[in-house]
Amino acid sequence: MAVTIVPRSAVLHITNRPGVAAPTIGTSNVTFPGGGWIRARGSVKFDLAPGDVTSNWFIGFIQAQWIETNWGYYRGQSNNDGSAFYQRARPPARPAQGCRDTLGPVTDVFYGTQPRFRAPIPVGPYMPGHPIVASATHEDQPSDVFPMTVTNNLTHQPNYLAEAELEFHFCTVLVVQDPKGHFHQLKHFYWNVHWQYRFNPRGFPPTAANTTIVPVAAGIGAHVSSVFEGQVIDRRFSNLLTSRHEVLSCNNMAANEENNPVVRMARTWAEFDVRH
Repeated sequence: MAVTIVPRSAVLHITNRPGVAAPTIGTSNVTFPGGGWIRARGSVKFDLAPGDVTSNWFIGFIQAQWIETNWGYYRGQSNNDGSAFYQRARPPARPAQGCRDTLGPVTDVFYGTQPRFRAPIPVGPYMPGHPIVASATHEDQPSDVFPMTVTNNLTHQPNYLAEAELEFHFCTVLVVQDPKGHFHQLKHFYWNVHWQYRFNPRGFPPTAANTTIVPVAAGIGAHVSSVFEGQVIDRRFSNLLTSRHEVLSCNNMAANEENNPVVRMARTWAEFDVRH
């Protein structure tokens, strides 16, 4: 008898829901922190017989990010000091919307390879009629940072963060990897975190003490879907989940977004199209 996954034995529970917290203004940056970790726990049963080899069987999670909004709008102290728009969720800052989210190299496929994220099947002992249970956990807490001040290259004046919107959408999948390297997708869920805030300075340069942070109610929240059975079939990102070729890393993409945003500037307080 070979090791087999007991059909429909997978269990997936969201043990802690994500959250978002209000931005904090530091010396030079504005941080958009998570307000709570998302945590999940998954398990599955395996049938095996004495002598079956359980090595190179793993249970764990794979995560893909498939939508992102990420922009900051800056204005000078006066209209003639100009304005700037920093877009980080469009090419070339973000070459594609979808990416695989891993704590290590993107070729790991699993979100993490530490034992709590990617667990092997327990060695035993085997008891006839009693399948072996293996389990793994998942946790994440996205956050991001924008500079408080940028220099307008047209007016050569400082422009200060006036509004920012960030949205990160994920799909997280409970999987089993067999010794041949095949991934069996068992259950999955979707979740997201959103921030949108305006910054109204009462003095210049703006600081934490003299800036009112105003939430945009419709743009703030954290949400988790129901748990769905089986394989992800969403064509927008299903090919990202287990491919070992030409898959972008979310962490590498985030670094490129921060270091190489798409920047548009104006000599006055302009209205920019945030869709581009």
